Amino acid sequence: MAKVYKCPKCSKILQKKRIEYGLSSPEMQDDENIILGGCCITDESPKFAYQCFNCEKLFALDKGELIPFEEDEEIAEEDEIEKIDNDIETLEILDLLDDELF
Repeated sequence: MAKVYKCPKCSKILQKKRIEYGLSSPEMQDDENIILGGCCITDESPKFAYQCFNCEKLFALDKGELIPFEEDEEIAEEDEIEKIDNDIETLEILDLLDDELF
């Protein structure tokens, strides 16, 4: 039987989730059983993370100990993608306006 880990923050049971690295598909983005790990992977990159059902915090297992999962890079990458998407949308609108004016 698999070992059960409890959240260090709220003591609820953690769910083990596989971390997928690389370009994600729409199906992967909707799959609640995996965590998207971004495009960069190293020898130290975790293969699994543990997520709390209650507080939704993520943890990695390192030498048998739960440590907070580093999401800062992933969040920064998502923010950058959103900014690029907004810039593209703005350019498309400006292009449409330009076509209508001339």
